[in-house]
Amino acid sequence: MIAGKPKVLVGQIFHEGNSFNARLTGEVDFVIYRGADIMANCAGNGSTLGGILDALNPADVQIIPSIAACASPGGPVEQGVWENLWDELLTSVRQAMPDLILLDLHGAMVATGSTDPEGELLLALRDVTGPDVLIGVGLDLHGHITDEMCEAANVLVACKNNPHDDYHAAGQRVAQICLDTLAGRVKPVLSRVRIPMILFGNDETSEGPLHDLNRIARDSEAKGALDVSIFTVQAMLDVPDIGQVITAVTDGAPAVGALACGTLARHLLARASEFKTDHLPVDGFWEVLKRKSEKLPFAVSDFGDRVLAGAAGDSVEILRGAYARKDIRAAIPVTDPQAARALRNHAIGETVQMTLGGSHSQVTQMDLTATVELHHNGQFKLAGPWLAGSQANHGLTTVLRANSLAIIVTERPAYSQDTNFFASLGLQIETLDFVVCKSGFHFKLSFAGKAIPLVLGTNGAARYDPRRTGLQRKPVRPEIPELPVISAVRHFS
Repeated sequence: MIAGKPKVLVGQIFHEGNSFNARLTGEVDFVIYRGADIMANCAGNGSTLGGILDALNPADVQIIPSIAACASPGGPVEQGVWENLWDELLTSVRQAMPDLILLDLHGAMVATGSTDPEGELLLALRDVTGPDVLIGVGLDLHGHITDEMCEAANVLVACKNNPHDDYHAAGQRVAQICLDTLAGRVKPVLSRVRIPMILFGNDETSEGPLHDLNRIARDSEAKGALDVSIFTVQAMLDVPDIGQVITAVTDGAPAVGALACGTLARHLLARASEFKTDHLPVDGFWEVLKRKSEKLPFAVSDFGDRVLAGAAGDSVEILRGAYARKDIRAAIPVTDPQAARALRNHAIGETVQMTLGGSHSQVTQMDLTATVELHHNGQFKLAGPWLAGSQANHGLTTVLRANSLAIIVTERPAYSQDTNFFASLGLQIETLDFVVCKSGFHFKLSFAGKAIPLVLGTNGAARYDPRRTGLQRKPVRPEIPELPVISAVRHFS
């Protein structure tokens, strides 16, 4: 029995990795809050941590904010940076010795020295706390869920939607399950099943197979499960044991968890052939643009160079075609740290000749001539719904003008899936033919009613290719033609 108010430590270390992006994620890429600043900046926002805090605020508990560190998806985190974040969180836990730890993790982080940072972190936390402290974790549905994560945590809960508009709800759910556990109302058992398979496209949840699977998951919850989460893993990871994972949290009812996990796994495997990608080629876009009759602009997804899937954002594939067509009105972001820093030496109105793009990815660069229109510090608040209200910072930024084309050069990968990215630079999307978003899904929510979404099948580090060679891990379907074997359901308590 806990004497006095239960102590609840909250924290966040949020990063989605991409093993094929050569640009490492460093300390400068993280927006970090500590202590009271976490409450001031994260409560009420669209993150999982925001949902956790909003669930805790009315509860009779003592909230202990530790560290909240969030970075844009990207290449592996530098090991020293990861270890510093890890050490700071563990130090907070040692000092507080809480009754409950609630964390906002992505689940698909990789570091230069670790293929499972979050699993190692949770095991280290468990070593510090012993078996009696509750650990609950809110995760992204693209998380790579390992045995270590399941062994160390009591409760794992994913967001349910892709695009992700429900991080906040996931945070509230994991917090409520853990609060109910502290109060003695439930005794959570975590069940898990694994399928060694990657989904090759068609992985939105508003339609298609994942829409149907989510309905089955919600039905399982209606029949007694506290949570059922479908983890459709980040495909651009080169780590051991990658695959689809389904978890169920029940109130001391492993049989209910086994039924939920097994049923969903069988349905997922039966519909494996439906997970395909069919995107418009870049060459075909110019004809679509020419025939366009709607008043709204296009919001164009640069699918292969998706920053929100961990790509570097430095492809100029779409920019090259737009630059060659003098009458196009568009805004196109390109990450190029060297160019972004060099442009600060040029005054507004000055004409520059430069080579742009390909700073980290193996993509062809392009030469261009443009006029410097605007310098910006790269900071803005996300409109959402993905991480709504969170702070973004893509570093030194310059807007170049070439005819009617706005070329946005950023020092670090930018959240261009968000309308506030363009608004912060004074760009009015309604006056343009299209804007380019380095996103495959989330831009559709942010630009709803303001632009027509269109996904282009571009190349880059965020384009999953089942024929990719040089993998360190064991190939899985669809890299091999055989249907995978569903694992036995395992229970953790």
